[in-house]
Amino acid sequence: MIKRMNLSLFILMMLSLVVVFDAFSSENSKKEYIKKDNNFLAYNKGIVFDSITGLEWVAGPDRDIKYEDARKWVEALKTAGGGWRMPMVKELKTLFYKGKGTRNMTPLIKTSGKWIWSGEAKNSATAGSFDLIYGEVKSKTDRYLSKDGRVFAVRLRPSKEEEAQEKEITNSVGMKFAFIPPGTFTMGSPKDERGRDYSETQHKVTLTRGFYMQTTEVTQGQWLAVMGTRPWIINRGSNKGKPKSEVREDPECAVSWVTWNMCQEFIQKLNKKEGVNTYRLPTESEWEYACRAGSSTKFCFGDGYDMLGDYAWYSENAGRVKERYAHKVGGKKPNQWGLYDMHGNVYEYCKDWYGKYPAGHAVDPIGPPEGSDRVTRGCSWNSSNFYCRAAKRVKTSPDGWDFNRGFRVARDL
Repeated sequence: MIKRMNLSLFILMMLSLVVVFDAFSSENSKKEYIKKDNNFLAYNKGIVFDSITGLEWVAGPDRDIKYEDARKWVEALKTAGGGWRMPMVKELKTLFYKGKGTRNMTPLIKTSGKWIWSGEAKNSATAGSFDLIYGEVKSKTDRYLSKDGRVFAVRLRPSKEEEAQEKEITNSVGMKFAFIPPGTFTMGSPKDERGRDYSETQHKVTLTRGFYMQTTEVTQGQWLAVMGTRPWIINRGSNKGKPKSEVREDPECAVSWVTWNMCQEFIQKLNKKEGVNTYRLPTESEWEYACRAGSSTKFCFGDGYDMLGDYAWYSENAGRVKERYAHKVGGKKPNQWGLYDMHGNVYEYCKDWYGKYPAGHAVDPIGPPEGSDRVTRGCSWNSSNFYCRAAKRVKTSPDGWDFNRGFRVARDL
């Protein structure tokens, strides 16, 4: 018999992203498994991963229960994102060899029971079960369904992208990121869209990889934490130490008066600070895809202008009412993917050189190989309503800065 031990032996760790076969990774570091036995790796929440089959397992209550109760327990299981089911006998056989053997999951997935219910129920009166000690398969009839059954749940380990969809992550600087799933969308604007520029040629774009997008623009506080500088402050003359024109100094306001090149330095230092190499500016296609958040309209919320003030700081509620500065981030409604201020507040730098869109269907486009100007998106607190469209493009010198230019950061999985 297997020594009786309680599931409380498993240490509760911060739920983190799965790295295939070996570790979970959180927003700041890679977390190792708690315990290992041959090819079985124990993680938080009582999950045991089989690195040979790619399956994750978790044990139910350490007591005998009816088959129907076992089935309901598995259906209600939401541990680490859900997706659990009852195991098949052939899957249970991969966990235990006859006798002690060399491959035995029971030291990690603690249970004192002998019989494990399988999902192979032929009808309401019969169900398959598996003898985890001797590897025997039994067919339980209605006479036995009320006893002698423990329950395991199993699932195929989720991919990194499936795990990421469930999470908003925050780094050590307080920057929050939402997962943006891969997909296909129409980039650009129709020819009759008001305010349209000739460069906004509509074309299909497919992004094959999911990524993280910062939920807000980078703030003054985040810039100061990483760079230790205040570029929005006058540094000489009689006004030295005072904010530059059209700036409100506040750690929660979007940073401005930064160049594209300065943003690259910020990202380099942020990667070093976090011990990763995953932070970057979003590509132009990633930016528009994230802004649209599944929509195909002028704005993420539709084509009308009447709701723009609910989602954006722009000329009507900022620039023309004596609030001529980049506002606190996250003060308006987010789009459907949890991103704030995509239609205003400050222009946001993208990674691409400015140029013509590719002809035809583009897959993971990164812009022209060279150029003189970089792309900025999103418009600002002093932009007219028709400039705040999802498709609006602007070009900016990499060394140019202004009161209404900022950025947000993307992050690879």
